[in-house]
Amino acid sequence: MEGQETTRERGGWCEGLDYGPWFVGCATPPLAVGMHSGQVLINCTLTRYEPHAPLRMRLKSLARGRRLDGALREIGSYKSHFEVPLKIDIVEPQDAEQVALVSDPRLEEIIRQSFTCHHRDGSRLRGEPRPVAYNGVAVLTWKESPIALVFETVLRLPDGQEIPHPSHRTTGVGRFRTRAGSSEVLYCTPFLRQLPLAVPGQYEATIVLRPDPNFAYDDPTIKEIWGGTLEFPMSFSLYEETPVR
Repeated sequence: MEGQETTRERGGWCEGLDYGPWFVGCATPPLAVGMHSGQVLINCTLTRYEPHAPLRMRLKSLARGRRLDGALREIGSYKSHFEVPLKIDIVEPQDAEQVALVSDPRLEEIIRQSFTCHHRDGSRLRGEPRPVAYNGVAVLTWKESPIALVFETVLRLPDGQEIPHPSHRTTGVGRFRTRAGSSEVLYCTPFLRQLPLAVPGQYEATIVLRPDPNFAYDDPTIKEIWGGTLEFPMSFSLYEETPVR
């Protein structure tokens, strides 16, 4: 139901497909409580390609035991249209399916051990008025989480100010979502583009991952998420690069 933070959204349209179950965003006014009929319309195009290269290049690649290099040539394109009927059951907020927050000390230890914090040095911040670079910014990786992880991600400064992560390939602004058993990477470099830093020097900050059950509802396979918070201290330096002549 629209306006309720703990209910699933249903209906709407989108421009692409995922590999698993998914919800599309609602582009219509809220529906009344009750059962509604609808359709999912899918239009897609399948295009086939084959390697296209001169005979000399093909023989050279074959002799060296390498894959065939060269351009691809389109050999066929097929358009498809699917219509999938569905029923939409709109219920009162108190009757809607809820994502469970799991708190278990043993599970917490496993999750913390699945995370690794690396540090990257010598990278530039693009778009600055002068050559600016940093050392020591963290990169978070985790492997095969035993439970779905859905977090709001922020960078907390020593004065308490919190900077949201501007983007992530799977979650959008400030959030990420991953299913149980998955492995992911969270690059913390985008945090720095939001920081009001202008003076070179040493800086301290903390990466904070808080559970975000509302974002879990976009993935219908997620029924429960870990309800704990993770914090990763980060010390990094900002400096001006020396122009190369």
